[in-house]
Amino acid sequence: QAILLDGNDEGLLDLGLCYLHGEGVPQDYRKGFEIMIRSAKQGNSMARYNMGWMYQNGRGVKKDLNQALRWYELGAGGYYLKAFTNLTAMCYELKDYKRMISWTERYIAMEEPKAFFRMGCYLIEGAGVEKDVEKGMEYLKKAAEKDEPMAHSELSRLYAVGEGVECDEQKSYYHLREAARLRDPNAEFLLGQIVWDTNQRTAISLIQDAASQWHMGARSFLIDRGLPLPPTRADS
Repeated sequence: QAILLDGNDEGLLDLGLCYLHGEGVPQDYRKGFEIMIRSAKQGNSMARYNMGWMYQNGRGVKKDLNQALRWYELGAGGYYLKAFTNLTAMCYELKDYKRMISWTERYIAMEEPKAFFRMGCYLIEGAGVEKDVEKGMEYLKKAAEKDEPMAHSELSRLYAVGEGVECDEQKSYYHLREAARLRDPNAEFLLGQIVWDTNQRTAISLIQDAASQWHMGARSFLIDRGLPLPPTRADS
């Protein structure tokens, strides 16, 4: 009650998250929305991201993709990275390539690794830009140099299948290990399966960490073998 009366954006954000996740209070998306919007209207970028997430998923409010995009843009404008990643992912799905590329270029200008990764993927696919595999690889390598785990994971895949580059098992495995080191869940699960027969202890550790990030393949793998599931981590 004191937080609601005080109206501080950080306090409202924390309280809104408690209602969204059911932490210390009964889970109530509608109440969480009502509190979160007060924080968001004060300019809190994380609250704005959460507003986008609620509108995108219809949690506590009627699903509205236009409102989701609006709030994600406000959050991304405040340099909240999750708002940027969700915004560009939505733009990709909706084929709103102009907005997607514009925001990606803004974050590249800030040397954001995820923006380099996304631009690399867009160039390799030809999504919103002219297809250019060689230039796309350059962007992916820049992202990997900045320790972006998904860039390492994608480079591993490209070297494994020979897409746009010559097949190179050594480079593929190197980037897979780097992605797993940086806790990319897909890489952890794949590497865990690869080393299962030779180093089961390491394999279980990798797969459990992937499972803690809601990787469903990793969770099924552990369940099928009667191994304990780790606690999962909330993403909002």
